[in-house]
Amino acid sequence: VPLLTTFGGVFLARSWLTEGTGAGFSFVDTPAQYNDDWHVRTCTYLYFHAKYAQLMVFPWTLSWDYSHDALPLLRAAWLDVRMLTVLATYLGVVAIASWGLAKRSRGVLCGLSN
Repeated sequence: VPLLTTFGGVFLARSWLTEGTGAGFSFVDTPAQYNDDWHVRTCTYLYFHAKYAQLMVFPWTLSWDYSHDALPLLRAAWLDVRMLTVLATYLGVVAIASWGLAKRSRGVLCGLSN
């Protein structure tokens, strides 16, 4: 509880100093943010997590700058085959968390929290 209270205080102070949590990104920077369909936005953001996980394991295509639409929108949402990477990523995280809890390994759980 003290840790959550501290986190909440830091979050509120940061939000007060930066005048909120919104960022003024344009369509070219984040096309997913400007898509009207919430389903496409949600699936695309989940795909971003899967792509970032892939880059942590296989960083060969890692770049400091990506062009517009380097990570395209998942317009077909659940019909898109890339959703399998999302499923695999989140199942992997759940499996590692379950294994860490079963082993009572703080190292594994701390690694997942970062």
